[in-house]
Amino acid sequence: MNKKIRKICKNQSVDTKLFLLEEEAAELIQAASKYRRSHIKKDYVPMTTLKKPKAYKNLIEEIADVELLIAEIKYMLSIKDKEIDDSIKKKINRTIKRNKATDSLRAKAKSKASKASKIKKKGNKKKWWNSRQMIWK
Repeated sequence: MNKKIRKICKNQSVDTKLFLLEEEAAELIQAASKYRRSHIKKDYVPMTTLKKPKAYKNLIEEIADVELLIAEIKYMLSIKDKEIDDSIKKKINRTIKRNKATDSLRAKAKSKASKASKIKKKGNKKKWWNSRQMIWK
């Protein structure tokens, strides 16, 4: 495949490829939006009764276009797969840390909400209101 990519890139500039990538990325965004609208109900529950419509095939086409242009740009700028992989690893680790922090915050909020609910059941409205305010702090 490398020979074919070299052949494709032979008569075009990096600037042209970057411009094409911008266009294709925009088309991918549009295809993803159309696919989501065709497969997800308003309450974000997947619709299982639909067969794979044109939106699915279009999404695949746009992903292929973007991936091909990325491969061409990587070749033209001599970007190594290791550089990309290292960046991906950093982003994955950062996302995992963020998810742990978010899970911890959710657990604390749930605990505070549970305490507020118990206070409300006991009938002490003033304490309940103060405990509800604590959840948002």
